[in-house]
Parts: sequence; C-alpha cells; structure tokens
Amino acid sequence: VQLSQDDINAIQAIYGPSPNPVQPTGPQTPQVCDSNLVFDAISTVRGELMFFKDRFYMRQNPFYPEVELNFISTFWPELPSGLQAAYEFSERDEIRFFKGNQYWAVQGQEMLYG
Repeated sequence: VQLSQDDINAIQAIYGPSPNPVQPTGPQTPQVCDSNLVFDAISTVRGELMFFKDRFYMRQNPFYPEVELNFISTFWPELPSGLQAAYEFSERDEIRFFKGNQYWAVQGQEMLYG
C-alpha cells in the first residue's frame, strides 16, 4: 500500500515531516526477457522509449545500451502506480498519463494543475 502525495502532504502538515525518512529500496528488476511480461503503458517521450509496469518505469535512450529502471514516484511523485496509458504532447512539451477516468499532465518533473 502506498499513500498518495496529497495524503503525505496532509499528514506532514499536521505532524511535520519525519525526522528519519525511510528511503525506498531499489526496485526489483522485472524479468524483462520474460515472454509473459505485459507492460501497463508504453510511450516515446523526448526520443526515449518509456515502459510502465506497476510502480516502475523503464527508460531506453537510443544512445545508451543500458535500460534505466526506477520507481515512477522517484521521477513523478504525484503519479499513481499501474498507469494505463501515456502520451507525449510534444507541441506543448507535456506528457499525459492516464489511469481509469483520470489523467495527469506533466512538463519535465513538474505536475501541471488546473
């Protein structure tokens, strides 16, 4: 179970931030070569191929052979896990993420509100 960023902000507004915050451990690498692996969403973002699975994202840069794996919350803390779709709106330098009937728009690492 993971609290949303709004819940964390509300708790910290009441009690203050934790004096000893717990940092998440590194993600366990999904078995990328597993023929049964199904991604939740795949998109091209600024020339990089992005794969989303549960609470993880993988980024493949065409200039580097290594695939970067990390938590979605490391890059975009406000986004939920289990994203269903992602789309780059390059004319506005935005990425749209979708889950159910909700969507989120970001520019870089900044969440757009409104």
